[in-house]
Amino acid sequence: MTTDAAPTVRPARLLWLPRVVAAWCLLTIAAAVALRGERGYLADALTKANAKAAKPKADYTGAVVDKDVTNILRFDLVQSVLVSVILLMLTFAVLRGRGWARWTLLGMATVLPVIVNLLGVGVLIQLVIGIVSSFPALYKTLEVLAGLASLAVVVILFLPEVRAYFAGIRIEEKSTRGSMFPAVGAGGGQGRPRGASPLGLLMGRRPVRPTGSGSASSAAGESAEPPTSPLPTSPLLT
Repeated sequence: MTTDAAPTVRPARLLWLPRVVAAWCLLTIAAAVALRGERGYLADALTKANAKAAKPKADYTGAVVDKDVTNILRFDLVQSVLVSVILLMLTFAVLRGRGWARWTLLGMATVLPVIVNLLGVGVLIQLVIGIVSSFPALYKTLEVLAGLASLAVVVILFLPEVRAYFAGIRIEEKSTRGSMFPAVGAGGGQGRPRGASPLGLLMGRRPVRPTGSGSASSAAGESAEPPTSPLPTSPLLT
């Protein structure tokens, strides 16, 4: 019975991934830059949020609000740049066939930013919240476009040929690991020596190579025993 070989040639559509991720990163950074022109909007939003808080800050006006606005803008820009660098690094790892990078990139485009609030990217954060929010027009437009780019990343990574490509890589990795450590007795191989792990060596265990069969080992054990000399007989008994 023959089986079809898993496709391991990089799909052509996967080459669109770096372009889409680059657009995602540029739109995210552009939105952070555009927000710097909305200091009045942020100051008004912070003042209203403080008034509705259970324990509002006293004298939350003027320079105090302006300082918080500056901190928010600085954090948003630094966050956008750092997250963009992470996204680009994950993209190049995906192009090299790293399955963990594919799943991490999918997580950052979907649910991971909801769990980790410091990320601030993805379909749910940029696209959905961007549509329903009351942000200024320019910032809102850039956020929605960035969310659409993250949605395109999800679509690319779930294409049938891309999924088949990573499935083929997993099959190749399993076969490579199996050839490096064959099973004991398979194909006449000796297998991996017992007690050869680092922990076993630290505990003073010596690596033991597994022998072939039980009868062969018993025969070798019997042949290794020294011959016994006959007992001397007394002349009186002869």
